[in-house]
Formats: sequence, structure tokens, C-alpha cells
Amino acid sequence: MSFFGELRRRNVFRVGVAYLVLGWVVVQITDVVAPALGLPEFTLKLVIWLGVIGFPFALLLAWAFELTPEGVKRTREVTPAESITRQTGHKLNYLIIGLMAVAIVVLLGERILSGNESEIAADGQSGETADLASEGTVSELDSIAILPFVNMSEDKENEYFGDGLAEELLNLLAKVEGLRVAARTSTFYFKDKDATIADVAQALNVDTVLEGSVRRSGDTIRVVAQLIRADDSTHIWSERYDRPLTDIFQVQDDIANQIVAALTPHLDAKPQTVVTTASDDISPAQFERFMVARQKYWEGTRESRAEARDEFLLLTKAAPGYAPGWAWLGRSWLSLENRAPDLAPATIARPAAAKAIEMALELDPDEPMAYVARGWLEFEREDYETALASFDRAISLDPALVDAHIWRQSALVALGRADEGIATLEYARSIDPLHPSVLYGLAHLRNLEGELAEAYEALDRLYMVNPAGARWLESHLYADRRDTARAIYVAELMYAEDPSLVDQLTDLLQEFGLHEEVVGLESENTTVSLAVLGREEEALEAMGARLAETEDPAERADTEWTTYVALADIERARDVLWARWLERDSNAPGAELGYVERMAVGAVLQATGESDRVSQVATELAEEAANLSPSHQGGFLLFNAYVALLNGDSDAALDFFGELVEGGYTGSWEFGTPVMFPWLIEDDPRFETILEAILANRDRQLAELERLRASGMSVAEVRKESLSSETADPT
Repeated sequence: MSFFGELRRRNVFRVGVAYLVLGWVVVQITDVVAPALGLPEFTLKLVIWLGVIGFPFALLLAWAFELTPEGVKRTREVTPAESITRQTGHKLNYLIIGLMAVAIVVLLGERILSGNESEIAADGQSGETADLASEGTVSELDSIAILPFVNMSEDKENEYFGDGLAEELLNLLAKVEGLRVAARTSTFYFKDKDATIADVAQALNVDTVLEGSVRRSGDTIRVVAQLIRADDSTHIWSERYDRPLTDIFQVQDDIANQIVAALTPHLDAKPQTVVTTASDDISPAQFERFMVARQKYWEGTRESRAEARDEFLLLTKAAPGYAPGWAWLGRSWLSLENRAPDLAPATIARPAAAKAIEMALELDPDEPMAYVARGWLEFEREDYETALASFDRAISLDPALVDAHIWRQSALVALGRADEGIATLEYARSIDPLHPSVLYGLAHLRNLEGELAEAYEALDRLYMVNPAGARWLESHLYADRRDTARAIYVAELMYAEDPSLVDQLTDLLQEFGLHEEVVGLESENTTVSLAVLGREEEALEAMGARLAETEDPAERADTEWTTYVALADIERARDVLWARWLERDSNAPGAELGYVERMAVGAVLQATGESDRVSQVATELAEEAANLSPSHQGGFLLFNAYVALLNGDSDAALDFFGELVEGGYTGSWEFGTPVMFPWLIEDDPRFETILEAILANRDRQLAELERLRASGMSVAEVRKESLSSETADPT
């Protein structure tokens, strides 16, 4: 018998085939089960290597041994009469057929599971996000929400990869003419939330939803993506990509273009091709670092923003030709100055940001994030017109860049163009309906404009996505309308629910002159209230304790001068404030002065008879008052009133104060008197009428506060009553 004939007789071929089929099944099952069981990422490779090593041994065993009715024997010890290789061969045939059937089942099951991996994040559940659904039905497929890709890797540190992939796809598709893409903040709100595809689509007002998953193992990735129609949850397109990590740009391009191809028949635009240019300027490994840095930025803490800045610094050195890296570096410098001025003082942060922005625009004059960062820098310099032009340029390049719209609104409000600011936020809301800053800004601005129904509608939305911010704003809206009693009462209710709001409550109590109540609550306002109540020793001890807790120059100065004014130690207050004034243009950490602090500088200089300095301060404050936005009318009128007093224009000051009291002004009792700096008006008897009106307004609000406290009303009941009274008597 020939050698190959002997191989067939001994069933070596059948054993080999059975081994290979069984091995394939084991590998596929391991690929699916190992991550779910939390096994190490090398498990799959180990199983494959063990299978490869075992294959020749299986063939050798099939050659050397034979299965007989008496058990396993060496082949040479089995006589032809005893051999049952034919029967064994039939059994092996059945085994192979069975294993192939199992393989087919496993293959089909894997395809189904792969197609559904990403549904973990968005399918089959509802609950907490169901209330976000808005009215309306979908008829055309011209809008899309891109959910964060679920991280299926064992290493949870790879979370940034799925988020970064979703964000890049969002940026790519936002460039497609005729396609409306829900912005990042709203889509990422649904990360780790219980929401169905229908919930997501209704909340974001989109026709289609892209969801997916990413599994990374070493230098390879598996990306699963599926485009789902919102109205019936049918799959328009789905695909799985098993690629080396170096192909990430091609994967992004392919997914984006497949989506565009699927939706093009529904768009009012010509067929388009979407491609990324990132691969020309940055390697896949460097792009991965970019995604890590951006993820750190979005985490939003002072520590993560510092990490983001450091990552972008490293990235711009490794990939100096990548414009987005420089743009984000500029933005991260400005953000870090805002969040942690001790880590990035203005003297360092702003020049560094300016250099990074300049480099980004030199590399790519059409890089939208660079214009956002440049506008932010110009806004910080109070050059609002120039900042507005930068934000407009960013929006012209990328209309879906919500951050540019938010900053544009800030610039418009600073220029006194509140109506345009509201319109800008409404547009931002159309593409990012769950963005907390958009909802906050709309509630705040519409309240100031007297559009209460619209303000509270935005506030209710804010409660869904940022309850802590909404609780603070609920009280603040009343304060903006000079409804002091309701502001305090609601702040008390919110404080009972969230003790972190203690400073907001004590701010209101202190401004209203309820210093005994402030002292009863432990907060940053305790020191001044102790001083107002004449408890000097306790006040100075509390001041020392606060100074020991902070190195921030602005906080230290604020603690000192306010305590000294409350103790009537005006000379020491002057020393602190004048030193601050001299440093105001130094760009040192905390050197910038707030509006109250600027008014206080002139007031204490007036009290100590330093007329030359008063004139210098008053002239500068008059220039600032001319550029002050009238949108926040209370602050606008009060600042202008004090500026008028410092400039010797009592008639104008009377007019400003008169307008304030007509609007319900109850005074500024922080230092125990109806106005903060009473010596500025005490020599003019005409102000007696103003003081009487302030006291009358305060008495009415005190009585209202007593009524509210006795009523036990809820926040919702207070709001309902307030809206009813506003409707009945808009004055």
C-alpha cells in the first residue's frame, strides 16, 4: 500500500480536517467569550499558538495509534482482522460534519453579535432619557446623530479611542452639504445612558443614528458600525472592520462615505465624497495621542486640562505640521488659565496661546478651531468686536461648531446685542439641543429680556442634563428680576437638597442684610457678616483662616478688603485695593479686578481724601462703563451710578439709582448699609428719597420672604405663582 493510502487508512486526513475545524470553532468562541470573561488580551493569541503547536501532534497520534474495541493501541500491534479504521473513519466523517455545522452556527452567531455589539449603549432600554423626547415625526433622512463608539476592549483606558472615532466621524460628516449632524455634547450625553434609538432620535430631532463599537487588541482594531433609521429601527447600513491600527484613517473615511452614500438620495445636494486629510500631516500613532489629549480636555477638571495642555505640547513637537494640534494647544492654554490660573497665569498662558494659534493658522488658514481659540483670546482682552469677527469666521468654516456659537453669543451680549445673542444660541440649540451652556445661556438671557415662558422651558431642559447648574439658575432668575424673596426662598430649598449651594444662599442673604442667618451657615461669606455684626475678633480670626486656605491673590485680596470695609477700617481696605489697582495690567495670576472691586477702589480713595487718585480711577472706570453691556440691567445701572458719583456727577447718579429702585432694588447690604459705600452719597440730601425707596422695597420683600417661608411651597409651586403674578401684573 502506498504511503498516502496508508494515511487514508489510518484516518490521518480525517483527524487533520476535524482538528482544523474544531480549532477554528474554538478560536471564534474564544474571540467572543474572552473579553466578556475579562481574560487577558493575549488569550486569543495563546489559544491560536496552542492550536498550531498541537496540530502536528494530532497527526502523529492518528498515525501511531488506533482506536479498537479494547481501547487505544499502537497501530503496529493491531492485526488487519482487529482493525476498525473503516468504522472509525465513518465516525470521524460524522464528527467533521457536526463540527462544520457548529462552525456555521458560530459564524452566523458572530455576525449577529458583531452587528449588535454597539447596541449596548443605545438599544432596548429607556428610563432616564425618555423625558428628553420632543414632539414631531421624521419623514426625510437628512440628519444624523453619531453616538460614542462602545469600548469593547478589556482595557478600559481605551475609552478615548471609541470617543475619538465618533468625534472624528462627526467632524467629517458635518462638512456634508445638506446633512444636519447633531453636535458632540448632545450625542455624548447618551454615553452610558439607558436610551433606545427612538429616544436618541427624538431628543436630538434626527432621522438616523450611527452607533458602533471598538475592540482593540495590541496593534489591531475591530470597528463595528451600523446606521439605523430612527422611525422603525431598521438597519440602513452596517459593516465590520478588522484592520491594523495604521488603517484608522481609511476606516474613518470608509464609514463616513458609506453613510453619505446611503443618505445622498435623501439630501438636497449632489453626490459627495468625504475624506480626511489628517493622514497627510500626522501618523496614526500621533493621531491616537491627539485623541487622548482631546479626551482629557473634555473631562473638564483643572487636572485634566493641565494634562491636555501637556499632551498637545508633545503632539505639536511630534507632528509640527498638524494644524488642529496647534489650535487645540492654544485653546488648552486659555482654558487652563481660566480653570487654574496658578498653573497657567495670564502672563504665560496668553502669549503661549497666541503663538499656538498663529502657528495653526499659518499651517491652515481654514482651521476653524484656531479661530475659536483666537476669538477667546480677544474676548479675554475685552476686544469684543474683533472676537466676534473671529467667531464668525469659525462658524463660516464649520457651521456645526457649537463652541463658536456659544462664544459668539458672549461677544454679542458684551456688545449689548442681546437679541442677536439669543438668536445665536437658538441656532446652536438646533444642532446641540442638550448642551448645558446653550440651555443655561438661553434661560438666563430670555429671563433678562422678560421672556419668562421661554426662559423656564430652557431651564427645564437644563434640569435634565445638568441638575446642579439648573438648581443654581432657578434661584438666580428671580434675583435677576429683583424678586429677592423668591430668590432666597428657592435658594433655601435648593440648599436643603444640595448643600454645595451654600455660597449662593449666603450671597443672597448677605446682600439682603440678613447677616445673622449668614453666620449660621458655614460659607465663604461668614467673615464679612461677622464683621458687620460687630464681632471683630471672630471676623479677623475667620479672615486669617480663609487666608491660610488659599494662595490665590484675587481671593486673598477680596477676603481682606471686604472684611476691612465691614469693620469700617477703610485705610487698610484702601491699602489692599490700591495695591490691586496698580497690578491690574500686569497679567500676573489673579491680577484682574472685578466690577465691584473696581468700584471699591475709587470709593475707599474718596473716603481717605485722595482726590488725585480718585480722578485717575474715575476716568478709567468711565471708559469701562461706556463699554459695559446693558443686558444685565441691574449691574449696568449700579456700576454706572457709582462711576457717576466718583466723577462728581450726582445728577446722573440719582437717575441711575432712581431707575434701580423703580425696578425693585432692595439695596446692597453686604456691609450693613443700604448701599455699599454710603459716604459717597451722605452729603447730598437728594439721596434721602432713594434710601427711603430702597427701605420700602426691602420691607416688602422681607414680608414676602416671611410669607413664603410660612407657606411651605415647593420650587414648582413658587414658580407657578410667580409666573401667574408676572402675567397678571407685568410691572
